[in-house]
Amino acid sequence: MHETHNRNIAILTPFYPILHREDLDGDTKAIYYLLSQFSASNNVLVIHSFLHRYKSAYKNLFKILPVKNDLEKYLFKDKLNNDLLFLENMFLLPKVDYILKYFHKKHSNLVKTYYKEAELDLDALVVHFPTYYVDFVTNLNVANKRIAILHSVDIKKIKRSKDIRYWSNYFNDFDGIGFRSHTIMKEFESMLDISIKYMFLCFSGIPNSLLKTELPKNSYGIGSDIKLLYVGKLDKNKNVAKTIEALKPLQPQYSFKFNIIGSGREELKLKAHVNNLSLDDCVDFRGLISRDEVFENMRQSDIFIMVSIKETLGLVYLEAMAAGCIVIGSRGQGIDGIIIDGENGFLADSSSVSDISSALVKAINLTPQQQKIMKIRARETIEQLSDINTSNEYFSNISKVIDYNEV
Repeated sequence: MHETHNRNIAILTPFYPILHREDLDGDTKAIYYLLSQFSASNNVLVIHSFLHRYKSAYKNLFKILPVKNDLEKYLFKDKLNNDLLFLENMFLLPKVDYILKYFHKKHSNLVKTYYKEAELDLDALVVHFPTYYVDFVTNLNVANKRIAILHSVDIKKIKRSKDIRYWSNYFNDFDGIGFRSHTIMKEFESMLDISIKYMFLCFSGIPNSLLKTELPKNSYGIGSDIKLLYVGKLDKNKNVAKTIEALKPLQPQYSFKFNIIGSGREELKLKAHVNNLSLDDCVDFRGLISRDEVFENMRQSDIFIMVSIKETLGLVYLEAMAAGCIVIGSRGQGIDGIIIDGENGFLADSSSVSDISSALVKAINLTPQQQKIMKIRARETIEQLSDINTSNEYFSNISKVIDYNEV
């Protein structure tokens, strides 16, 4: 285990890179990037509370149960040399995001054991997706300060439960609350009666190396073949079907190629959808490619579009902005507030095919000079959102909560 450093911080998250289990899908690096700048000088424990969905839960049932009291069985290292507790939970019913109290009790006891054996006081427990972990947070009573980081799924869960008093009481027991986007913060404040004095925004960041690349000098015009791009999972939430539908009205007037990078359960349906709309010559499914290839494809593309139904703040938006794409995102989701419509990109209502079409037309009709200005503004925006800057800001906010004492 680590020697004692400045701060003893535990980060609880269901999403984190998996290094030791080839049988499980690797997770987003968004939270990993947030830890990058302060892990070396602080004692950080990552509690990766992996969530097995319905089918995976039953498939792995006897690998997961029973939860042992042997700390070393669950303790690993991440690439930042942080201690990492890999704990597996199960959603036993389809479409029901509920973790059994058994797991919360067992897992929180393992965390208590970790700090007892290390002879460390836990300065702060930082809980991402806090609506998943009510019983865990309640059971883990050894943290001096508790900080909740809300994602879009938390807002959805609060809305669905409609128990405003319950959630207000739960979140008022935290010492600080962070929000992964402007939209999440606004919705949270409008729903609950909260008296927390310290609230902050907690944005994702992209590797600083991507911001060192020179912006491509290419531009496009109405008479040219316009290169459109989507990168991500092919599932219902990503809303690719509506993007495809939004292209149909553009087909007679504009020449374009829509490249789709990614895979998922909706892939066959989307291919059939393209065929039914007679867009086969305009849409190309590229499958999965490496991260470096993705960024190069972005640099070679003109317009990036992802109008997800729900999105906390996809790193792929920021990467596309860094690569020099004109970016179209979802109005009212995580990217809204980072993208200012018509200034450094465009926003569209994800439920409206006509609104998505309208955003595409606006992007396509930009003059070369307007494209250049928008790309420069986008780069200026995301230079504040490098992994270095966002990690330093994340740690600064955690430290302020730790140091804050009510008078």
